[in-house]
Amino acid sequence: MVHSVAEIEQCAKLIASSFETVAQDFGLTREDAPTNPAFLTPSKLTVYLNKRVILYGLLLDEEIVGCVAIEKSKRETRSFYIERLSVAPIYRHKGYGRKLIDFAVDAIRRMGGNEVSIGIMNKNKVLKDWYIRQGFIEKECKQIAHLPFEVCYMVKRIQE
Repeated sequence: MVHSVAEIEQCAKLIASSFETVAQDFGLTREDAPTNPAFLTPSKLTVYLNKRVILYGLLLDEEIVGCVAIEKSKRETRSFYIERLSVAPIYRHKGYGRKLIDFAVDAIRRMGGNEVSIGIMNKNKVLKDWYIRQGFIEKECKQIAHLPFEVCYMVKRIQE
């Protein structure tokens, strides 16, 4: 679990660098998508973590190379959200994203959850296909007023 100021700073930098490649690929800017994690700062991450969100870091040789946040749904008693799943660009395609998903799903199961949801940019087909391979299915897609893209919500049922 991420606690210290130094860990929050490391994770904010890692999350921003991870999402920055997607922002570049899809032409997102701080002006049209200010809440996108590509533009995350340590202070914004601290505020985010104070909203009942738990952030975990994946360590490799004492360096944080990946992060995943878990948040309990306020509406559904056994539903949780996975957010800010990030792997540092130089560590991608080595199975760390899958390890973070497996870790998060196991943690959610231990917290009594039976469903995990994630929201992604609908036009990011590569990412959507990756989540499908991890066992997620598309639930719904919708346009959010403050975002310049359609969001696809995906869910995965957790076996008890």
